[in-house]
Amino acid sequence: MEKLIKKILKEYIESSLDELMPSDHYNKQYQIRFNSGEEFIVKKFAKVGNRVDMREVGTYVLSKNERSQIENSVKTIMDVDVQPDLNLGIEVYRFDVDYSRINFYSKDDKYETLKDITRDVNQANLYLMDKETRSVGDILFFIVKDNKVVTTFLERSFNYESVKEKRNLDYVITVDEIKKFEVPKKEKPFDFKDWSRS
Repeated sequence: MEKLIKKILKEYIESSLDELMPSDHYNKQYQIRFNSGEEFIVKKFAKVGNRVDMREVGTYVLSKNERSQIENSVKTIMDVDVQPDLNLGIEVYRFDVDYSRINFYSKDDKYETLKDITRDVNQANLYLMDKETRSVGDILFFIVKDNKVVTTFLERSFNYESVKEKRNLDYVITVDEIKKFEVPKKEKPFDFKDWSRS
């Protein structure tokens, strides 16, 4: 009997470790950033001569539609088990910061931002910045290691090609591509509730 119990517990632990699951770090970051009405800081990157002027110009709250699309992508990711030896960067969502929804710090910020994003040459880019981690970007990424989502971060789209090397990843993929890396889920582990003496 003792051997049977040890075998069942071992199967349960091994199968639990192989499922794609969020880490505590991911859970905290995701809840704070994307599941609430938390404001993001809007940063404007504008080319001025030979340098880039980076300034905080206001705040931004995600719409219900944006949160819903992110939620759907997260569900897709969490429903798939991937090989535990893979390190993946997954593009979850691309933001298009809507100028009309920015809560600008001042009238000057509003005017300057409009002028910079509508000019003919070297238009400024608007990015979101997470208040806690200070990551800045227009793409939401998840990092999956050992079949767990270990962190989330924002990255600027022009840095997309460097994410793989910078984060020491095997692949950088979109949510739609995750099925290519799917492995069969382990059989359901023995559950004591299903067991009874005959």
